[in-house]
Amino acid sequence: MATLEADGISVGYRNHLVVQNVSLTLDPGEFLSLIGPNGAGKTTLLSALGGQLRIRSGSLRYDGQTITTWSADRRARAGIGRSFQAIHLFPNLTAEQNVRLAVQATRKLHVRDWLWQTRSDVLDATKNTLSAVGLEHVAPIIAKSLSHGDKRKLELAMLLALQPRILLLDEPTAGMSLTEAPKMLDLIEQLKSLRQYAIILVEHKVDVVMKLSDRIMVLNQGKVLAEGSPSEVMKNPEVTQAYLGGSHGSTA
Repeated sequence: MATLEADGISVGYRNHLVVQNVSLTLDPGEFLSLIGPNGAGKTTLLSALGGQLRIRSGSLRYDGQTITTWSADRRARAGIGRSFQAIHLFPNLTAEQNVRLAVQATRKLHVRDWLWQTRSDVLDATKNTLSAVGLEHVAPIIAKSLSHGDKRKLELAMLLALQPRILLLDEPTAGMSLTEAPKMLDLIEQLKSLRQYAIILVEHKVDVVMKLSDRIMVLNQGKVLAEGSPSEVMKNPEVTQAYLGGSHGSTA
């Protein structure tokens, strides 16, 4: 059974449909990438899957259960985690405190208790999560003082602390320097290798997408232009001409 299954979903704003009749499946441990030009509907589709935008028509199932009308919070609690192009952190808390809040959320501990929380399981999980993304050395640093790359990693750490089964990653290297981006991509590749998470990635670097993906879906004007393995997508003449330009290093 697919972990996530979208059947003919459409999403839009007012009278304009940004995503039209898109269907997809995501199997346990699978890595699916979404590519396409700006305005193709990639982020909108991710928001529909994560619950940030309402699905106009079609259906969405998670582990066989229909979740089309579930809120974003309910989907997150069920195991669908979402990152955003704009970083979402608590800027005036330390890196450790940011992750600890996420850890406590999985244990249904009230946010008002976070400052006094000294449970060993919470502290251990926080430390392990920071270590998993290579941020143990910045644990006591206020989040707003971190580098952009470390802020991105911290957001991912908070997402992982929520113990998701699905990761919806929206351009996780956006705004990163040439030295920071490869480190984040290495981290995402490590997450893929665990096969613990099903991942949907929106990423403009086609060479990265080709390397990481089990499957690729190409969107154009809100519709699916092509879908398949990286090699199948590379052989699709419409995709090659429109987005890849015959070069793996181009963007989409």
